[in-house]
Amino acid sequence: MEKEKTVSQTVKLEVIGCAEFSKYKDLVNFLNSANAKANAFTNYCIIERFLYHNKRDHIGLDKNAFERFLYATGREKYPNVSSNMISQCIRHSHKEFKTFKRVDNCSLPTIKEKTSCLFIHNRDYRIEKISDSGKRVVLYTTIGSKNSKEIRKIKIDCKLDTYQQDIIKRLLSDEYKQGQAKLIVTSDMKKVSSKEDGKENVPIIKLLITYSFTPSNYEPIEGRVAGVDLGLKTPAVVGFSDSWKRWFHPRSHIQAFRDKMEARKRDLKSNNKKKLHNREGRGRKHKVKFSEHYGNIVSNFVQTENHTIARAIEEFITENRTESLVLEDLRNFSGTNVKYLRDWTYRDLQEKIAHKSMQKGIKVYFAKPFYTSKKCSFCGHMNDKFTFSFRVKNKMPYLHCEGCNKKVDADYNASRNLANTPMDELLTYDQWSAGKHLKKKATKQEKQEKQEKQEKQEKQEKQEKVKSQKDKTVENA
Repeated sequence: MEKEKTVSQTVKLEVIGCAEFSKYKDLVNFLNSANAKANAFTNYCIIERFLYHNKRDHIGLDKNAFERFLYATGREKYPNVSSNMISQCIRHSHKEFKTFKRVDNCSLPTIKEKTSCLFIHNRDYRIEKISDSGKRVVLYTTIGSKNSKEIRKIKIDCKLDTYQQDIIKRLLSDEYKQGQAKLIVTSDMKKVSSKEDGKENVPIIKLLITYSFTPSNYEPIEGRVAGVDLGLKTPAVVGFSDSWKRWFHPRSHIQAFRDKMEARKRDLKSNNKKKLHNREGRGRKHKVKFSEHYGNIVSNFVQTENHTIARAIEEFITENRTESLVLEDLRNFSGTNVKYLRDWTYRDLQEKIAHKSMQKGIKVYFAKPFYTSKKCSFCGHMNDKFTFSFRVKNKMPYLHCEGCNKKVDADYNASRNLANTPMDELLTYDQWSAGKHLKKKATKQEKQEKQEKQEKQEKQEKQEKVKSQKDKTVENA
């Protein structure tokens, strides 16, 4: 019997507060101190692994005995830390040391204490309930040990949107299996008000929960690949490798919302300029309300819009029974020239598209977006004149191919090129989420230089061997 394939994903929640701490700042300090202990122990484990790797023949310990030794020292050094967290630190040090062994001439890795990322085992936290409004969730996490004098369990309150609410409901119903979690104290700040200190800036705490599930039974057409291009004319365009079918999302709705928000901001600025002698007049609180909640209004609209786009793409792809999906790898893309990509959270949109398609059992890949609109998807001719500046000047025209004399929409052409990219130039979703990049293919000059270096080294080695043999013959004589 073949094992069922499981797909692992992560959901990111924002921590609002904690029952054990009256102030949000106290929770941040508590997490930083617990994280400092965990980082110190992982660094200790890395050093011990390095010493054991170099002198394991003289020490006389096998691998299992060495792992037990690390666990025992962790329990002695940090009695207030839970046993699962100590074993998690040992696993983390093993991963870090593995990467250190692969790379040549690399310094020993050390985990910085500034990065507050606390790993929580899947047995050390429990999702309790969702509020009646559906906007909050309560979790119980175990951080300290049973014999610790410090706080052992904490009750965390997190904020939810509709997408996160659906995932947590499935976790509660055991449709999804919960995995490891992370508590991260981010560098982003938010204002928190308290009676004693008033308003103050505090770092935002994020809770990352990993979960796994088995995708639903899905029968795709073999070899059918769909490409999704985040276009300049339209937010998203879908094209296929073996079909003329297409899908696009109209941009008018998004553009109208942007224009509305920008107009309201301009009105506020113009009203402020009209003030005389610093007299603000009546109704100041009502005027300032929009500027205070502007970020929330925009983020809520972006979330709902990304959900609708991702859901529509997923439905269109499943109807056409696609086997795999190719998205653009836009991590190192500055987006300074592209207004849509500069203003929109395209990574969030891509993650939602990937998550919804992987639930159906569709494989997700990522490709580089360079020259996708210039290259003709029908004949493969590269239209060098069809640059970004040319497209802006001519108000986003169709691509008129010089090779086959066909007229195609540039964004649809790019989606077809993404769908037809070879497997050597693709990254899997796991590689993309882990931050890996494709290795650059060596050019002819680089290959020749490598060969010349190898030949020089071989000649030097031969000359050294001949010299050593001559010296030996002279000594013997």
